[in-house]
Amino acid sequence: MLNSVLAREGLKAGYWYYLRALWLEDGLTQKQLSDRTNVAENTTVVMINGMVADGLVERRQQLGDRRKQNIVLTEPGRELETRLMHHATSINGLASADIPADEVAICLSVLARVSRNLAAELRLRTEAVACDD
Repeated sequence: MLNSVLAREGLKAGYWYYLRALWLEDGLTQKQLSDRTNVAENTTVVMINGMVADGLVERRQQLGDRRKQNIVLTEPGRELETRLMHHATSINGLASADIPADEVAICLSVLARVSRNLAAELRLRTEAVACDD
């Protein structure tokens, strides 16, 4: 359902995760965005390039470290938050309509732990591959 909302806005479905992360904390580095979304860095680069081309974000040189760039929302990127979050909240309400709030909370807690476990494993595997090189 959210994908159709994104399509109507002219956005790629994959942008959602990055926009959401930036709405929570604007100015993240590419690595931080990759970590926050649990998406491989090469995929994150592709998504950022697309969002730059679409005018949703821009890259800014980090003051303390010229090798790093911060990904910063543009005004159009910021303006999407209210509209898209309204739709996301509505969709979540539909999805959990007949489920007691305490059960939804348990589900979200378990999913967050699953996500953390998988992210930790991915970091370990990535570090192991880097050490092998």
